[in-house]
Amino acid sequence: MLAEASDQYGELETTFKATQLKHEQELEEKNKVIESLKDEIKHANELLKELQDESVESAISKLAPTAAVASRLIRSDMSLTELYSLYVKATEESELVET
Repeated sequence: MLAEASDQYGELETTFKATQLKHEQELEEKNKVIESLKDEIKHANELLKELQDESVESAISKLAPTAAVASRLIRSDMSLTELYSLYVKATEESELVET
């Protein structure tokens, strides 16, 4: 009877270790899938933001083309002084071409 109980305990312990190892492998696989899905969501959100920015830019350029150009220049990290200098230079060149 003691030998039988010892054998059963050994079998249970072996089964438990096998189940525990299988569980750890499944958990690791699921964590990899979760990380992959997180990366995919992050990429999708970036694409959505780019699309939204493009659609806003397109709407602005249809309503006020000059404002759209100014907005693009300001976003390009130009200071207002640099922007004004470019405006003056373009105006001067425009006047030279007209004369």
